[in-house]
Amino acid sequence: MISPEDQLRRIQRLMGVLALVGALALWGARSGASALAFALGCLASWAFWSLHVLMVKRMLTPGQTGRGGYVLLTLGKLTLIGIALAGIMERYPEEGIPFAMGLLLSVGAILLEAVILAFSKVETPPPEPPHGPND
Repeated sequence: MISPEDQLRRIQRLMGVLALVGALALWGARSGASALAFALGCLASWAFWSLHVLMVKRMLTPGQTGRGGYVLLTLGKLTLIGIALAGIMERYPEEGIPFAMGLLLSVGAILLEAVILAFSKVETPPPEPPHGPND
């Protein structure tokens, strides 16, 4: 069984692969500005995901129960997206679509991980025999 932290790291690796494929093959073929906008969107998505991983690790730690920290991290994630979006739309307004596709990189990686998990073989331990009243 894969641990939640391992699964989060696998999704980060998938994000890297998708970012390379998108920046080089998909948007790089269109123009350098599109590839740059996509790469900036990917960077924002990766930073967003890294904050999410930090939040989940804190939630999985038994001693961490402060809700204020989660609120700050969530607001930080949303602020990061807003700043990146405002910057790209000011500097390169015609490159909004590649940037948005880069922002959706984490969503694509999560879906790809779901497909991988759906087709992977799960090792299930054999069931234990039922215990009777005399055992």
